[in-house]
Amino acid sequence: MSRLNEEVQLVPPSTLTVIAFCVVVYGCQTILNLPLQTFTLCPQRIVEHWEVYRILTHAFFHANFLHIALNMLSAFAISSAVEKRVGTVYHLFSTFMSIVMISMVYIAISLLFLVIGNNDLYLQHSVGFSGVLFHMLVLDVTSSSQPRSLFGIIEVPPLFYPFALLSVLQLILPNISFYGHLSGIVTGFLHSAGCFDGILMIDERRLQTMEEWPFVNILTRSPSFVPATGTPLVSSIPSAVEPIRSFWMRMMRRFRQRGTEESLVGEEWSGLPTEDVPTQDFV
Repeated sequence: MSRLNEEVQLVPPSTLTVIAFCVVVYGCQTILNLPLQTFTLCPQRIVEHWEVYRILTHAFFHANFLHIALNMLSAFAISSAVEKRVGTVYHLFSTFMSIVMISMVYIAISLLFLVIGNNDLYLQHSVGFSGVLFHMLVLDVTSSSQPRSLFGIIEVPPLFYPFALLSVLQLILPNISFYGHLSGIVTGFLHSAGCFDGILMIDERRLQTMEEWPFVNILTRSPSFVPATGTPLVSSIPSAVEPIRSFWMRMMRRFRQRGTEESLVGEEWSGLPTEDVPTQDFV
């Protein structure tokens, strides 16, 4: 038991918080016999019925004990490695953003298939944290140029490792959500390329300020807390991704500039007088 306590204390607090939350949710799900399909990621329910809460809830619910056990064990390794590199507060915020962006990519893919006449993905229910784990995996592998071992059998270049792992897992476990995991990989590469910077808008100084917030003190008091490091999220991204990053950053700057202009226009007008006028798939 003491050995287990030592291992738990080594887990960074953001990762440990996410794991604990998933375990608590699964406990409530099991004890209260909550209907799983109420919390899944289903594009049709979100788009047509505006059940937008599913965008978040699907990541924290799991199909069964084996499902959550595998995901949480993976989180101990993958998520911890990323948190130790980027810092606890940034990791917590990027995990939340990852869940949202993965859902958006997944819904976009389902709508694309719907346009061409295939509504299978649009109607499917997906659940689980492994989409976020694939996102984290991409952040981890893109930090190094060293090849990764695929189940100790073959060495794979780091940028191809997530796709190789996804392909192998799909062969071994055909019922897992291919597009859920693929969405995680896509958002991971976008994040690595800096496309999340325009959304998160968090720099090292702001992170250090956030670390002093009262409710964040719970994390900062942990002996395994990782302060804002100022280390770039990724050491090198292929030049092929750079145009995507540049386009995204231009769009975000234009969006913020437009918002500022509209705010100024609103202030100018504010002083003027007014007139009286089916098959379930698991991530």
